[in-house]
Amino acid sequence: MPFDVFPKTEVDFFNLIKDDVKIIFDVGSRDDIDYIKNSYDTSREFHLFEPVPEFIENCRKQIEQLNPSDDVENTIYLNSFGLGKEEGVMEYYPNTQSFVFRTHNTLSVKGDKSFPIRTISSYCKEKDISNIDFLKIDIEGMEIDVLEGGSDIIKDTCNIIQFEVGLCILDRGITPRTLIDWFDKDEFDMYVQRVEPRHPWYSADMDILTPLSEDLFNYLTGMLNYGSNFVAIRKNISEKIYSKSLGKA
Repeated sequence: MPFDVFPKTEVDFFNLIKDDVKIIFDVGSRDDIDYIKNSYDTSREFHLFEPVPEFIENCRKQIEQLNPSDDVENTIYLNSFGLGKEEGVMEYYPNTQSFVFRTHNTLSVKGDKSFPIRTISSYCKEKDISNIDFLKIDIEGMEIDVLEGGSDIIKDTCNIIQFEVGLCILDRGITPRTLIDWFDKDEFDMYVQRVEPRHPWYSADMDILTPLSEDLFNYLTGMLNYGSNFVAIRKNISEKIYSKSLGKA
């Protein structure tokens, strides 16, 4: 069975940007392949990263059942390891599906699972990847580690980065400000992706993207238990993407 129903808001966002992206990194993909399902308009390259073998195997089975167009050939890499700041092995907590020991709003339970960790930089070097068009990170608190482990290629080449900001980052020992300030404001514009229906802001959040003002940042980070997806978009394509998003939700 699939891990979960992938949020429609994230599918809507991918459909908004997909004309501008060819190389996609999905970090913390679990067993979702909605990006791939929505990518039979043109060929793209997908790199999925999920340390839990059962999730990766379920992805493989779902991909085998797809009926792609003869004109489109998506290249798909299924990687059964996590991404972080350094190469190595980390303990994994299955009940919270995280490498971070969770204490806020839930409690991780120690078990006997550990999985390999690599970095974006080493992976890109191995695969001879010189740029990433879209990087999605949803890994229950380890977002900053992924960014640090790929800082060279992300800061130099990545056009769009989507990352979750929720309570789990507090267990990692960082604040939402740490994540936002990681991005050079001279290079990236910051947005909030439309939140999910359970979020209190949903009824007032009518566009796929909303520019991140200081007031909105304070509002959203004051309710981290709901979580939000923030998006950093390189300035040379930011206005184009934002203009397309208006009225699309």
